Amino acid sequence: MPSASLDLQDKDFWCEAAELDEDSFIEIDDFHLIDLLPNKDKSKDKFTYDIRLSFPADLKTIRSPWIFSERMFGISPKYAISLNRKDVERYNELYPNIIIVMDIEFPDYKRVHWTDLTRVNRLISRKIAKEHHYKERTDDVQGNAKSSYVFDCRWFPVLEKREI
Repeated sequence: MPSASLDLQDKDFWCEAAELDEDSFIEIDDFHLIDLLPNKDKSKDKFTYDIRLSFPADLKTIRSPWIFSERMFGISPKYAISLNRKDVERYNELYPNIIIVMDIEFPDYKRVHWTDLTRVNRLISRKIAKEHHYKERTDDVQGNAKSSYVFDCRWFPVLEKREI
């Protein structure tokens, strides 16, 4: 880092110092399963965002609405989605920084939402997400999830809207 400036209004100094800090931060890059990359657009626009993050992500393709979700969980079938409990447990164990991308296509709703595991765990621990146990899977030996957590997809940010 260049010699410290005592002038907090010395913008050139602080911009140069920030660039060195960004480079050092990217070089360290010891985050679990996350890659840090410089923003290539910084060479053209020094005021654009600094870095890009590459997170592990899992895609959930959701095409079947929960027809009885209003009665069972108080969530409109138009927005009810689920994540298997065993997937959530596996994410927590192996991929704590995972991003879950949900590609939802229902007759009246088409969006791509995303969430991080922290939000999923918070909704589960606060019992906002409801757990559904599958009666027909009680004795399953094929590896199917025996339960799923049911969420309202509107609890998660939209990544993309699609035409209905």
